[in-house]
Parts: sequence; C-alpha cells; structure tokens
Amino acid sequence: MPKFSLDFVQSGVNQYWFFPIPQSNIYQKIENLSIPQLAQISELDQDNQLLIVKADRRASMRFLYQAQAIKIDWANVKLKKSQKAGDFYRDQYVNAFDPKMQELATKWQNQEKDPKKICEIFYEKTLEYLSYGRAIKGLHPYSQAFQERVTDCGGFATFLLTLLETQGIVGRLAVGYLLKNNYQQKIKNILNLTYHWSDLTMHAWLELQTAGGSWIPLDPAVDWRYRHGQSQRFAAFANLPADRLLISYGHNHQLTYFDQEHYWPILQHPQLIKVKNA
Repeated sequence: MPKFSLDFVQSGVNQYWFFPIPQSNIYQKIENLSIPQLAQISELDQDNQLLIVKADRRASMRFLYQAQAIKIDWANVKLKKSQKAGDFYRDQYVNAFDPKMQELATKWQNQEKDPKKICEIFYEKTLEYLSYGRAIKGLHPYSQAFQERVTDCGGFATFLLTLLETQGIVGRLAVGYLLKNNYQQKIKNILNLTYHWSDLTMHAWLELQTAGGSWIPLDPAVDWRYRHGQSQRFAAFANLPADRLLISYGHNHQLTYFDQEHYWPILQHPQLIKVKNA
C-alpha cells in the first residue's frame, strides 16, 4: 500500500492545527495511522474526527493508503426519501427551500415521479447548465452556481445537492483530494515513494443516501471536465475510479475549542487557529 505523510509546519505560540483524520470508507483503505505525540482527537460529529496538533513544532500524520474504485449497480439502488425539514440543509451553501431552486427543479423534473430517474435527469441537466471554472479554496454556494453558471467542483456539488433535496432526496457533500496523475506521480508509484501534499489537488463531490443507510457518490465536476476534453480523469454517474483521498463529510462545520467558536465551510485544508486561553 502507498505511504502518506501529511506534514504540519511549525508556527507561533498558542496556535493549533486542525485537520480531519482520514478513515477507511468506500473510497479508500487506511491502515497504520500514526499521529503526532501529544496530539488530540476530537469527535466533531458522527462522520468526522478532527486531529488537533499544537503548532509549536513540526508534526506529521502518517498512514498507509489504498484507493478503491466505485461502480454502483444503480438498478438495485433504493434511495432514501424524506419529508422531514430537519433532514435537509437550509444554509448559504445548500438550501432546498430556495424558491428559485424549487422552481428550476420543478421545470427539470417535468412531472417525473421516480426519484432515481429524477437523479439521472438533474445530473445531466446540471452538466448542461453549468461550466467548470473559478476554483476557490473554500466552497462556492449553490446560489453562485445558479446565478453565474461557471463554478468549481464544490459549486457543482452544492448546486446539484440543492436540486435533489428539493425533491426529498437526502444527500451530503464529500470532501478531500484527487491524486495527481502526472509524471512525478507515476514515478512515485513505481518506486513506492511517500506521498505528500504536493501529490494532491483539492476536490469535493456529493453523495446520496440509500434507504438502507449507505451512500452513493456522484462527481459531476470531474464528469463535466472529462466530457469537455479538459481532463483525462474519468468519472460517470455513480461510477468513480480509484483516484481520491476523502477526509471529511458535510459542510458548514462548527467547533468550540478553549471557549472559542470556530466555523469552516468545509473541512479540507489544515486550519491554523490561535487560541487565547491555551
């Protein structure tokens, strides 16, 4: 299995690095996880664990990693549908209650009732409606994608997730990185060298929940770029190659630490925080 070493640089006094801990899931196997001495682990929510590292010295998180391809038998999938408002997002990034998004969803739905067919329709319509561009380090809200129609992977995900949730289909964001597939990466694979931050590029996509509680990944941004000749990286509906490191789920995260409130649109890059009362 390839080796990863994610390094946190030394910084000032009373500062801490916050970073999600990668875990085994449908995208990857994680083994031999090693965290820095004196580091803390915080259960942010049921889906995410945070590594908290004091930044007064250099530190690294190391693990063995094996990416896994995903190909879902869509014909046998039964999606979770809900009428409970609490099952859906209502914030600046994903909002199933936005009247303009509900209007667009009704237009695209065109009286279709089958939730799986609605997913297929909305997925293809999203690839027609949006174009890829304007990549940012944070998260584009669905409204940016809706209004400007040029957005990055996060905008593709928040836009499509908002549309699907207007139809009672439950979903969430998946956040992490794509493994670069350049010449240097191929040499590292051959020589079994350790991967670092430089071997990764930021990425986000979405997942839909099944009636049985499992999750189905959709990656419209990679699919769009592949179809338009902007990338040789392949992705299709519920069909992803072994090419990513997932580190967190969801968005709009909140954490109380040393009586201070901290907020992040997504948990992706290491966050350096100065703590007053440490």
